[in-house]
Amino acid sequence: MRRHRASSMRVALAACAFALVACALALVAGDALAAAAERCVAGRAGSVTLRGVVERRTYPGPPRFESVALGDRPETALYLVLADPVCIAEAPAGKSSLVHLDVEGEKYMALKSRQGTAVTVRGKLFAGEARQHHAPLVLRDVIVPR
Repeated sequence: MRRHRASSMRVALAACAFALVACALALVAGDALAAAAERCVAGRAGSVTLRGVVERRTYPGPPRFESVALGDRPETALYLVLADPVCIAEAPAGKSSLVHLDVEGEKYMALKSRQGTAVTVRGKLFAGEARQHHAPLVLRDVIVPR
């Protein structure tokens, strides 16, 4: 009877030790995930402020998105080149230092006139999902500084 009790106690102690190790590992993994998430912004959740240099770039567009020289339509847009790359929690693409500025009209003209200079802009950051974005990240609803 004593031998059975001692064996049961050892099994119970081993189970408790295993549970403690499993909990510790879960806490460490959770901290690592939280730290990684803190380095990314929650783009769809609200506005972000980004600082970088405005560049105007042309990429091949439809129909093949391969070469303007071979007949693809040129697509010219404004991009923000960041000194410090960012990522968004919703996109698994990782960090990027290139952001497509989704602007038109007066906003486009205001930013176009500031090509080659550092600007601070505000807007909603999304993952570049369409082939026309030509960048991993897209900033929409852009507020252009005066």
